[in-house]
Order: sequence, then structure tokens, then C-alpha cells
Amino acid sequence: HPEQNHGLFTYHFLKGLEKKADINNDKQITLNELFSYTQKNVQQDSNYHQNPEMFANSEYVLVNWN
Repeated sequence: HPEQNHGLFTYHFLKGLEKKADINNDKQITLNELFSYTQKNVQQDSNYHQNPEMFANSEYVLVNWN
């Protein structure tokens, strides 16, 4: 990503961890939420030339700021 000297995946992954991936606003980020946020933004920014995949489905909480 030109603004951060990262690739698109890393840029959006890190942004997601900064609370942007909290889709349901429960002050937690699960693996599924982080992946959904990252995948959507990477696809959009790459004009769908990049398509991240995840081969798991997990509500494991990665970040919790309660």
C-alpha cells in the first residue's frame, strides 16, 4: 500500500486490528471479522485482482477492549 510501505493485505490486516474490523461493534474483533474486513478491502483496492482466502471459520477473539 503506497501510504504505508506495506502490501494491501498487511495494510488492511493492521487497520482491522486497530478496531476497524469490529463489524458488530461489540468491542471485540474475532478471526472471522478480521478476515472479512481484510478480504473486502484488499479486493476493492486491487480491483479484485487479489482475493485473500481463509480455510477456517472461527469466532476466536483476537482483540478485546472491554
